Amino acid sequence: MKTQLLTLLIISSALISCKDEGEPQAEISIEDEIAQLPEIEADRIEQHQIKTIKISTQLKDASTETPIQELKLEYTSNGKLASVKRQNEEVISSYDYTGNSVSNLKNGIQTIYQLDNSGLGVSDTKNTQYYYKSGFLVRTVSLADITEYIYNQDGNLTSYGPNASFTYTNLKNTIRQEVFGPMTFHSTFREDFLGRFSTNLLETASFREDGINYSLQFSYTLDNTGRVSQMVITRTSTDGIVDGVITYDLGY
Repeated sequence: MKTQLLTLLIISSALISCKDEGEPQAEISIEDEIAQLPEIEADRIEQHQIKTIKISTQLKDASTETPIQELKLEYTSNGKLASVKRQNEEVISSYDYTGNSVSNLKNGIQTIYQLDNSGLGVSDTKNTQYYYKSGFLVRTVSLADITEYIYNQDGNLTSYGPNASFTYTNLKNTIRQEVFGPMTFHSTFREDFLGRFSTNLLETASFREDGINYSLQFSYTLDNTGRVSQMVITRTSTDGIVDGVITYDLGY
């Protein structure tokens, strides 16, 4: 009888062991993955209210500069970005802040962002989900893909996705600088409800798009109060078609 019981116990243990080894391991959730990331203990940088941006482009193989683009930025009474307009008053982007949501109308397309209790956007009407660490956007999840944004401990975005990387100066980013591609505009027109901006101003940005490598080199001029009055970007690429210099003159 004892021998039969021992045999049954051995068989049962073997079956349980085989079942455990054959079962797929539970996937870690995005929330748990982000919770395991180290905190980003960077100081929050106050953003200056830029009122005008003049953009001029001189391509390497062009005999003349492209026409200067002039943008006008307007703000709400409590300092939030309200609209970005062209010189002819055409609205590029506008924001409406209402309770726990933000509505953005950009190039005629409206997107509504739902905010959490801390004022960060967690989802939008395009079915994108947003995830943060220490107030910095670190993941976006859409129907098409998942994009990972990697920040260092200084609070600077060092890469996102497989084809973009960045290095930084020691200058503080007070101009809402956020560059996600090699072409203009090399600026972002949003508030921090989609996460804090990088702490410092860019030194270089590298991108690979459609098999072409792009490199951007940044330089800055400060006014007598220490604000950025000009940003100059030298752009080079492996095909050379869009190589040139882009100058941003900022007015306050």
